[in-house]
Amino acid sequence: MSRANPASTESARGAAHHHHAISDAAIAPTRAANTRPVPRRADAARADAARADTRGNSGKGAMAVLYYAQLPARFDLARVRAHQTRRMMKRKDRNERQERQAAQREAAERRRRRNALFLRGALVVAVLGAAAVAYRLYMQRHLLDAVTTATYPAGLHVAGPINYTESPPVGGTHNVVWQNCGVYAAPIHNEHAVHSMEHGAVWITYRPDLPPDQVQRLRSTASDDFILLSPYPGLASPVVASAWNHQIRLDGASDSRLRAFIARYKNNPDTTPEFGAPCAGGTGATAEADTLRTPQGSTVR
Repeated sequence: MSRANPASTESARGAAHHHHAISDAAIAPTRAANTRPVPRRADAARADAARADTRGNSGKGAMAVLYYAQLPARFDLARVRAHQTRRMMKRKDRNERQERQAAQREAAERRRRRNALFLRGALVVAVLGAAAVAYRLYMQRHLLDAVTTATYPAGLHVAGPINYTESPPVGGTHNVVWQNCGVYAAPIHNEHAVHSMEHGAVWITYRPDLPPDQVQRLRSTASDDFILLSPYPGLASPVVASAWNHQIRLDGASDSRLRAFIARYKNNPDTTPEFGAPCAGGTGATAEADTLRTPQGSTVR
């Protein structure tokens, strides 16, 4: 039996060990190339980074591993933030829409209240207007019941004093000169005043003992045109208003029928014989002056 050489055996063992080392070195890059990275969670990535740093890997490589490992978490955070942003935008849009709707409802309510107020105002005006018309018609009917009338012809002029049936007179023969319209503190001649009524004037007479405040009220009423005002002794009523062929007796200066009488008969073309004739340019004398004698005779106009 032959015995193996110890030197040869050792050499063979060294060659085999060298061959396996070369094979492992050649296969290692191939395994590394064929191995694909598998995504891991952030905690596993941090552990790998720690181990890599322990083994002497560079800090930059460890940070890269940590960055890529955190990408899924970052993507999840971005999705969460995007979702929150969308929710905030929807909430904002909903709030703005609700505010617009509330503003529209409020504007509609204001319009409704304004229209209702306008309608109520129009209704009040209509009611007041109807009441005023009804009151005017009532006053006219009431006035017609209180007014006395006559049928004296117009245009008969004479000089001198004239005896009249009514006191004060309401028409008939009169002086050729008319009385200027205005306020008189003393009585005036009937004959001149009747001529003024023929021209469309209203003659207001009052008792000389009428209280001063009522006289002042009558003065205010007589401040208009085509109105005569004078005291008249012996009146049957405190105040009497006369127009051509029309007369009314009043309880005082505050009697509402006075203004109604003036409104109806002053310068009324239907009741004024010489409508459009003046109430100025005549005489402004009172009854104390002798103005009835001139001219003499009668005149028809």
